[in-house]
Amino acid sequence: MVAGQDTGWVAARFLKRIAALDTSVNRRQTALSAPSAALSGTAIAIDTSWNKQAIEHSALSGVSSGKSFTCGPNGAAGSNDPGTNERKNRSDVPQNPHAISWDAIGRESNLPWPRQASTTRRVWTAAQLTEIEPYEGIGVVVTGFIRALRPQAGNAEDTNCGKKGEDNTDWHIALVGDPAMPESEAVVVEPTPRFKINHTGWKPTKLASLVNSGRAEDSVRVTGFLLLDPTHKGHLTRYRGTLWEVHPVTEIEVFVLGHGWVTLDDFAH
Repeated sequence: MVAGQDTGWVAARFLKRIAALDTSVNRRQTALSAPSAALSGTAIAIDTSWNKQAIEHSALSGVSSGKSFTCGPNGAAGSNDPGTNERKNRSDVPQNPHAISWDAIGRESNLPWPRQASTTRRVWTAAQLTEIEPYEGIGVVVTGFIRALRPQAGNAEDTNCGKKGEDNTDWHIALVGDPAMPESEAVVVEPTPRFKINHTGWKPTKLASLVNSGRAEDSVRVTGFLLLDPTHKGHLTRYRGTLWEVHPVTEIEVFVLGHGWVTLDDFAH
């Protein structure tokens, strides 16, 4: 809502109010940032007719444990799930992302996935793959609150060829629909090395003050691609509420009271 010159935030459950806020905030963006294109409205469900773009690939080159490496889009050699890795490691940005409510992903009834499927899509049946195909790969913009932020610098993930270090790994961000929502209901969104390398202002410390703050004004907006990550079924009801993610995250914006949306690159924490 807007009162005088001060802009406030309404919890994501109130969908109509969020849509109005997005529109007004974009009109008032400061010169501090170059955020995503203005949002014309917030959809409360994913429309399967929305266009998808072809996946663009790139190799990730870096240094881990003092040794140079190159990691292709399918992840580690001999990976059990090259198809999921390819989607996680895409290097393109959504050309026309759709503004959606948090509920459009976070409420399990809104996005289907095969509950009995394996943790690797390599062995999924055609019917199981068909269930997620209409949604996966759609570019979206979603607003929420950070319940938890877990950089994976110390973890070796197959997607990133088993390499460690901040530059070579993802962040796991638990995004919730309102400040009081538990992490067990979160949507996980993940910035990846291929985008972190081009955003020198993406630092975990810059988001620290927003993590689990409980303040309704501490909202963030992420842009990226819908992805179903079967790997983390064991995290359900503890670290996440769904296997659907925004992954990779291609842009992060922070809501600054009185100014509007500012990219994380430009955000002064």
